[in-house]
Amino acid sequence: MKISIITTAYNEEKNIVPMYEKIKKAMGKEDYEIIAVDDGSNDKTLAELLRIKDNAFRVIRMKKRLGKSFALYEGIKNANGKAIATIDADQQDDPEDIPKMVKQLDKGYDCVCGWRHKRKDSLGKRITSKIGNFLNNKLLGVNLHDSNCPVKVFRKECISEIRYFENFHRFIPAMIKLQGFKIKECKVRHYPRVYGVSKYSVHGRLLETIKTFLLVKLKHRELLK
Repeated sequence: MKISIITTAYNEEKNIVPMYEKIKKAMGKEDYEIIAVDDGSNDKTLAELLRIKDNAFRVIRMKKRLGKSFALYEGIKNANGKAIATIDADQQDDPEDIPKMVKQLDKGYDCVCGWRHKRKDSLGKRITSKIGNFLNNKLLGVNLHDSNCPVKVFRKECISEIRYFENFHRFIPAMIKLQGFKIKECKVRHYPRVYGVSKYSVHGRLLETIKTFLLVKLKHRELLK
């Protein structure tokens, strides 16, 4: 089964090539492709992406910054694999977790979500994530510890009928679960950020999560094609 690994980047010039090399090493002889989506970076991220010469590597360039959700959606839309894996470009997640998550698809699961059980982010990020996970679990029935973990693996069919909506990336597990697909979580490694800075404010993350939560809760059927 071919795996499309999608990574999105905004101003990650020092991370993008090392992350590519880690993904390539982790995947070994698997049948895979890597799709890197540059979300309108204004540093040297695009230049770093373009200097990677690999037939299994593709770059999608957004002319202006449209946000992680839109960039990820574009990557998924252009994927050739029957399975999709997502991971951020900031080197905080470990690509070596992807192969073990792919194996869970062979056991009958449709979506495998990472769980950063030893998360190395700020207290503010961890608190807002706990609030988001509480809402997802109690009111959407997702039942995951870390539904917004960037590391996910799922069958492309799970997401092929979902329309794009704002903050799409935060609600992938919820939308998959609401369609009746089978979800599992898997502990993954997480590291402190070394290069660059986070692109999200704590206040903004919380407001966006609550707003989109209400959209998914009340109108999730309208978000399907």
